[in-house]
Amino acid sequence: MIGSATGPPGPRNDNTGSLRTSHFSLDLLSRSRFYSKGFSQGYPLRVTLPPLAAVLVLAVLGSDARPRPDLFRIELTSPNPASGLTGVVLLKRPRSPFGLAVTRDGHFIYRAEVSAHALPDPSSFAPGSDRFVAWATTPDLDQVVRLGTLGAGETAAGRVTYNKFMVLVTAERGEPGDRWRGPIVLLGRSASSYLTSFSSHTMFNGGMPQ
Repeated sequence: MIGSATGPPGPRNDNTGSLRTSHFSLDLLSRSRFYSKGFSQGYPLRVTLPPLAAVLVLAVLGSDARPRPDLFRIELTSPNPASGLTGVVLLKRPRSPFGLAVTRDGHFIYRAEVSAHALPDPSSFAPGSDRFVAWATTPDLDQVVRLGTLGAGETAAGRVTYNKFMVLVTAERGEPGDRWRGPIVLLGRSASSYLTSFSSHTMFNGGMPQ
């Protein structure tokens, strides 16, 4: 990527590449993964931007090496790190004649497929437990949906329509109800839940309920 200053004459600073001109031109090689395969020959692409916008673009492109959370994959970890249990949730979009499947109130619909690795006997977490069950719940735990029973080599799948949500795997005894009763074995959060403002929580606003 090559940057060059363009635009009408104006104040210059030869040591800094003249960011004081009215526009800043970026020469971007189309081999970058930000562009479609149709430009795979590596032809340069010139984009002219105002200086501030150019700085922001450079900052975003330059930070590409930093890891980002996968929007459609949730890593499940154990509340007890020593257990070494892990799992994963794959969020898939169901087919829709309208392109994106949404609820009547505009929330995206996901098919959540939950799998775990090397699950031990459920009774090792709570006496009498005979199955693992996967759940999706909102961050406040006020809405819960059961995704299904999870066994060794099996996948539990169900529909999730929450904007921000968590996925839990619990050890249950007998046929599960509308909410979990057993201990939480695995836990993960959707990428959308990372954008939570804790300033609105009761703990941080002087005890005033929201």
